[in-house]
Amino acid sequence: MKRAGGKSTVQSVDRALQILEVIADSRYELGLVEISRRVFLEPSTTYRLLKALENHRLVQQDPKTNKYSLGFRAFEIGNSIPFLVFLRSVARGPLETLRDRTGETVNLAIRDSYEAIYLEQIPAQTYTLRVITELGRRVPLHATALGKILLSGLNPEELKNYIKNPLKPYTAKTITDPKILLEQLEEIRKRNWARDIEEFEFGACCVAAGIKNGEGGIVAAISLSGPSIRFGEERISFFLPLLMDTALTISSAMR
Repeated sequence: MKRAGGKSTVQSVDRALQILEVIADSRYELGLVEISRRVFLEPSTTYRLLKALENHRLVQQDPKTNKYSLGFRAFEIGNSIPFLVFLRSVARGPLETLRDRTGETVNLAIRDSYEAIYLEQIPAQTYTLRVITELGRRVPLHATALGKILLSGLNPEELKNYIKNPLKPYTAKTITDPKILLEQLEEIRKRNWARDIEEFEFGACCVAAGIKNGEGGIVAAISLSGPSIRFGEERISFFLPLLMDTALTISSAMR
């Protein structure tokens, strides 16, 4: 009995790890049936294992679609996630250079479900008036430049699910009309940069660019952020080539 129980436990762990690998390897959220098919398990067994993983925040279920993606616990215990370790290591040097060349605060973020999460920040040193954000902070996708870059990388189904929910206003300048947001995202896809002018926080501005993998998918975003008084059109025009060059450098290192 003892031996059989041990085998059963090992088998459950093995199956749970298979499920994690399937979810991690997918660029999109996956439903129960699709996960079951990929790991060759009955849906009832898969569901039980998913619930155990969800209890530990290793996976999360979207309440709107009932589909699963990796949970952010992976980041919290997550320097064990090779992708995040690698991303931060290849990005740090170029981000410091960008900060030095612009004088402004530089940020690195990834998407977790329908939020952006700050992974890295290189604070401005030239100015005392600057925008500082704690690492791990979650911000909305539709109201931030980093978020809009990440939002532009969603597939049509994911984007449709996102705009089903009301677009919460954070300031008077937040985009709350789904049609306007979709139009802006189309432009962002073409040029690979986005900006928000006091759309999330009054007095704060940001311009961002996407980090792409070898398949052209957006896996992260970088940005320059600072007070509105320093982010006029002329300054943004100065920032953009430097920002885009940095995004390309990091993207190339990711491939």
